[in-house]
Amino acid sequence: MPITSFQSNVRPTASSLNAAYRPIIFQPKFDSTLIGTFPPVVYCDIYFNGTYYKTQTSTTYYQINAFNAPYWIFDIQTVVQEYLKSNLPLLNLLSIAPTTTDFIGVNGSSSACYCKFRVSSTDSNGFIVPEGSPGSGGYASPTFYVLNSVLQHEDNQDLKTHLNFYKVPLGFPPAAGYEFMPLSHRPNGYIISKYDYDSFPLFSIKLPSGESNYSLAISYKRDGDMSFTNAYTQYVYSGQNNIAISIPTGIIQLKPLTWYSNLLPITPTTVPFDDITEYTLSLVYDLSIVPPSVLNASFKTPLFKTYGCNCNKQRLHVRFLNYLGFYDAVNFSEINGSIITTSDEWQKALKFPLVKSDGGAKKLTVISNEQFTVSTCEYGEDMQQWLKELFDSPEVYIEWPGGQGQDAANIPILVKDGEFVLRKSQDRYEYVTQIQFTMSNENIRQRN
Repeated sequence: MPITSFQSNVRPTASSLNAAYRPIIFQPKFDSTLIGTFPPVVYCDIYFNGTYYKTQTSTTYYQINAFNAPYWIFDIQTVVQEYLKSNLPLLNLLSIAPTTTDFIGVNGSSSACYCKFRVSSTDSNGFIVPEGSPGSGGYASPTFYVLNSVLQHEDNQDLKTHLNFYKVPLGFPPAAGYEFMPLSHRPNGYIISKYDYDSFPLFSIKLPSGESNYSLAISYKRDGDMSFTNAYTQYVYSGQNNIAISIPTGIIQLKPLTWYSNLLPITPTTVPFDDITEYTLSLVYDLSIVPPSVLNASFKTPLFKTYGCNCNKQRLHVRFLNYLGFYDAVNFSEINGSIITTSDEWQKALKFPLVKSDGGAKKLTVISNEQFTVSTCEYGEDMQQWLKELFDSPEVYIEWPGGQGQDAANIPILVKDGEFVLRKSQDRYEYVTQIQFTMSNENIRQRN
C-alpha cells in the first residue's frame, strides 16, 4: 500500500516561500490495514523546477500514531542548500536594449520544489523491492518555493512574514493583486556612488493579473529640489511569478537608457543624473495612467543617496553576500594598503671563480598578497545592524573598474576583521565602520 497522506499534514504548504537554511520537514504516513506490516525503506524523491534531482531514504519510522500507522520524518534542507547557489548580479545588466527583458532572474538562487514519496516491500528472497523508480511514481507533496536564505533565531521563522516586515519602511505598496518581496535588509538612505554598479534583489511572488509589460520608473531629487521628479523607461520587464530578479540601480547603469516624462503619448526627457542627490526606483505596471503613477508600482527600492565622500573617486565599493542569499554593497572612502610577503630562504656556496651576479642566498616559495584597511563614517546609527549582518559574510567582493580593455568585474577578497567605533566629532557622535582584508588570490611569482 503506498503513502497517501502526511501525519498531521506536516509538509510545506502550497506556494509557500521557504529558507534553505531552516528545516524543511515532511512527515509521510503509511496507512496499512495490517498491523506491524511496515515498508523496510521509504524514499523521498526531490524535484527542483519540475526535474528530479536526488533521493533521500529512511529505514526507520519516527513514530506510530494512534491508528497504528507509522510515519517518517524527512528534512530536505541539506539537499536544497546543495542545489541552490548565490550568483553575483551582472554589472552591465542594462547594457543591452532597454526594451528587452533586462530584469533577469538570478539563476540558481531560487527554485520551485516538491517531493514524491515511495515505499518498498520484500520479495520471497528477502530482497527489497522499491515502489517504482526515482523520477517516477510516488505520492507528491504540494509545490513550494525555496530561496538560498538564512533566518536568524530572533527572526520570524516564516520567511514571507519576515520579508513582509522589511517592506513597510521601504514604502512598498500594499498587495493589490500583486506581491514582491525585498531580498535585502538594507534601510532607506542606502549610499551609492555615481560611479558604482549596484542592484536591488526582489522575489516576484505574484504579478498584476493581465499585465505583460512594465516600465522602470525613477523618482529623483537634485540639491535644492522640494519634490521628486518622475521619469520612465519603456517596457523593460515581461514578468514571471515566483522568481528572484535583480533590478539594476546604479546611476552608471541607468544613465545610458532613454527616459520619458510620459509613456502615453511618448514624451522624451533628460534626467540630470550628474546632479541627482537622492532617488528611488519602482516598477510601474498600469501604463494606462497618463503619466504613469509611481503609486501604481509593484514595488519601490530603498531611497538611494549620492553624497559625501562616496561621490569622490577615492573610494572602494565592497559587495557582501547578505543573509537572504543576495548582495548588498558598502562604500569605503579611507583606503590604506600594504604588501605582505612571506618566503623561505635557500643558502648555497658561491662558485669559483667568483661571478658577481651570483648570490649566496635566494628566496623560495615566495607568497605575497595585498592587504587593505578601509573605513567610512557615512553610515549612521540606523544602519549599524545591517552592516553587522554583512561583516560576517562568507563571500565578499570588491568592484574592479576594469582596465586594459576589460569590463568592470567583481574581485573576491577575504575579510579578516571588521570594527564598529563610536567616536565624538566636535559636537556630534559619528560611527566609524572599518574592515581589513586581503585579496582572495595571491600574487603570482616566478620560481627562479
